[in-house]
Amino acid sequence: MDMDFLASTEVCQGMTPEELAKVLELCVADRRNEGEMVHGEGGKAKDLFLLSQGEVHLRFQLPGRDSSEAMNISVIKPGALFGWSALVPPRRYTLAALCASPSCRFLRADGHELERLFELEPHIGYMFMKNLAVIVGSRLRAMREELAKCQGFDMIHGW
Repeated sequence: MDMDFLASTEVCQGMTPEELAKVLELCVADRRNEGEMVHGEGGKAKDLFLLSQGEVHLRFQLPGRDSSEAMNISVIKPGALFGWSALVPPRRYTLAALCASPSCRFLRADGHELERLFELEPHIGYMFMKNLAVIVGSRLRAMREELAKCQGFDMIHGW
């Protein structure tokens, strides 16, 4: 994967080629096959991920129950980031991430290494975290809309 991919990601918008190169130095290419977990819910959040190919489902893992699509909260498409808990205390993944395509390819970056880069290069940190705030806000709005739809459905059907 290269800088063109990194430049196309939602979290790296507004960075210069030199800044993108510094972020790319911290990234490692990785992959999973369909049905494989990228990370589990509640686990220590060490890495964050930028999806380049495939689809990843973010879902709840309820104790004593099999994981299923009914527990999906979000679908991650190429160019999107997931696992941002690696940058936010208490650094625990809030959802499980499951490869939902025949193959998922992504860049993986250590959260602590990224934070060190942000301290050395404040503009990179500012752009990254500003874009991350937009992403998180968008996902919260989408979740709220979905909850409102479910509430409306329940009210209509008397559940």
